[in-house]
Amino acid sequence: MTAPSLARIDVYPVKSLDGLTVDHAEVLASGALRDDRVDALVDAAGQFVNGKRDARIHRVRSRFSPDLHHITLWADLTTGITAA
Repeated sequence: MTAPSLARIDVYPVKSLDGLTVDHAEVLASGALRDDRVDALVDAAGQFVNGKRDARIHRVRSRFSPDLHHITLWADLTTGITAA
């Protein structure tokens, strides 16, 4: 029997945005990974923005600095996703 192995670790610093592949991750006492989903986007009504409620979020691309202190966002208009 082959032992399980881990091929890749991705964290998602901002819920519903692109992930970031990391070489290693700290598992917190809660079982979560450090830096995973520590922030989220909310709309004007204070509701979390996610792909289940509004598919347009999938158009938003993101890139994080190595220290996760800066994020660059842009719209991918080639997805064919229409307004909700």
